[in-house]
Amino acid sequence: FLYVVKYLDKDISSYLNVAINEKPKVALAFNLQEFCFRYKIGIIRLYNTIKHLEKNELLKINLESNIRSKVRINVKHADLYKFQIVNKQYDPIIQTLLRKHENIINEYSRINEKKIANELSISEEKVKDILIRLDKLEILLYQKANSLPTICFLQPRLNIENIKLDYEVYKKRKKIDYKNLSIMINYLNEDKKCRNKLILKYFNEKITKECGICDICINKKKIK
Repeated sequence: FLYVVKYLDKDISSYLNVAINEKPKVALAFNLQEFCFRYKIGIIRLYNTIKHLEKNELLKINLESNIRSKVRINVKHADLYKFQIVNKQYDPIIQTLLRKHENIINEYSRINEKKIANELSISEEKVKDILIRLDKLEILLYQKANSLPTICFLQPRLNIENIKLDYEVYKKRKKIDYKNLSIMINYLNEDKKCRNKLILKYFNEKITKECGICDICINKKKIK
């Protein structure tokens, strides 16, 4: 399994075009379905493997969808000012970002390209194009909105031979997974105890009365 984890880390990096020793500064959009189709892997196995990579602090997945665009200024105040003097065509959008987001030099700020476009009387596509150009010039970091999960690299990408996975972490996770699987099988096979009581027991909560609405309780009523 650990051998598979190493190779999947390599495949994820290749899919996202992350070079060896590179650590992307922003989270990268990750299309789970497309990746599974390309690399012939089941989505459940992929997710479980990614969680193992998280445990080893190699990368992290965020399944949140509909993430808004984010921007962070990537240079110091003095350098930004010099850039604005020399490149006046970018000054209006930089001034707008600075005015609306006080901490944009220190941290990512969520932006709305459409509102910026309306304020500057230009098209939304023009705003996005300018932000992309400023990103390429390394003046700012622009993370476009997307409805896909994202992958964040927690350290620079390692060559597959240099990836060290904690076997103890794997054993502990495997033990927990087997325990949870056993609990789920017992829950599905149970034909006498109220299912609501079983669920509450799992969360260490006690209840004396049966719910009366699960399939077990309903069957008991039919027998009576």
